[in-house]
Amino acid sequence: PRLQGPLPADTRLRAEGVGFAYDEGPAVLHDIGFDIAPGRSLALVGATGSGKSTIAGLLLRFHEPAAGTITLGGVPLADIDDGTFGRLVGYVPQDPFLLAGTIAENIDFGLGAGPARILEVAERAGLGPFLASLELGAQTPVGERGAALSAGQRQQVILARALLRDPAILILDEATASIDSATEELLQQALHALRGKVSMVVIAHRLSTLREVDEIVVLARGHIEERGSHAQLIARGGLYRRLWELQRMESPVDLSV
Repeated sequence: PRLQGPLPADTRLRAEGVGFAYDEGPAVLHDIGFDIAPGRSLALVGATGSGKSTIAGLLLRFHEPAAGTITLGGVPLADIDDGTFGRLVGYVPQDPFLLAGTIAENIDFGLGAGPARILEVAERAGLGPFLASLELGAQTPVGERGAALSAGQRQQVILARALLRDPAILILDEATASIDSATEELLQQALHALRGKVSMVVIAHRLSTLREVDEIVVLARGHIEERGSHAQLIARGGLYRRLWELQRMESPVDLSV
């Protein structure tokens, strides 16, 4: 039977010896392991095809490991009831899905929260100044697929939607990849305020967003190439350092150490 109700207070997210292959194809993940204590953060970085998105899919239960285990609070992900899992794990994708309703309706997404609670999480997601500038505030329609909002504002709405459920784990999959630097700064401020309160798994291309992450796991061809803090990996001079220097060459102002 699947676990129902709340997990134990220790919502540690742990992967041990995880391997995975799509259908009958070759393995795309090999012996992946990490351990995220409550309130800590971990980033997954690497080139396209390194395995970042596959790990995200496993954490979101889109797939199951072919080898090894992933547990939350000591319980295998597959054994957690769907409703409980939905409350415990929040997800902010690169391409957010919005309904053709109001900002408030898109944050609530059927949960039935009151206006005060919706405004609270909107503030936490950095939407406060934007909502204050709108005549209808949170009752402003977003248009079909959120067309009335910028890419960054859509991401902030999705972050607010995730925060409304008070998740223990927040998974951000390239959440800043398609937004401008000003909105990225607002999102980074919102995530900074969550440090120590929510565990975070950050899948990122922009390495400039990772300087406050507790641990960075660098992937290459489905293997863990190296791991450590930003400062440790820069000092080590390995793959992460090469990726960092490449991005600094492309954007020297935004990516200063």
